Amino acid sequence: MTLRFRMGLAALILAVSPLPWLLILQSIEDEPFNVFRIKDAVLYLGFSSALIVVLAEIALVVLFGVLTRRLSGWWLVPLLWLAVLGFMSFAAASDWVGDVARSPVWQSQGASGRDGAIP
Repeated sequence: MTLRFRMGLAALILAVSPLPWLLILQSIEDEPFNVFRIKDAVLYLGFSSALIVVLAEIALVVLFGVLTRRLSGWWLVPLLWLAVLGFMSFAAASDWVGDVARSPVWQSQGASGRDGAIP
């Protein structure tokens, strides 16, 4: 693969790297999730799922390049990094689902929630 392609791939990996970290930091700030809010669902389920798909696609491109010897074996290091980022995105989504499922709002129908919450 050309130098231009390899540099673009490296830049793409660097560009998506902060996103799971920001998702985890937002999750820490929003904890605990005691109520169901639409914006939280979009962020932690929608954005996390989309990010996992993008990371998996990039990982498949890297894996294909390494297996066909178009990329050197050193590209396995970014492949491991992509796996870590994917796990972080999954952890943020599963943490939100677990907290909402255990919340008192789902246990009793009459509970009141925060602003923008669906009790």
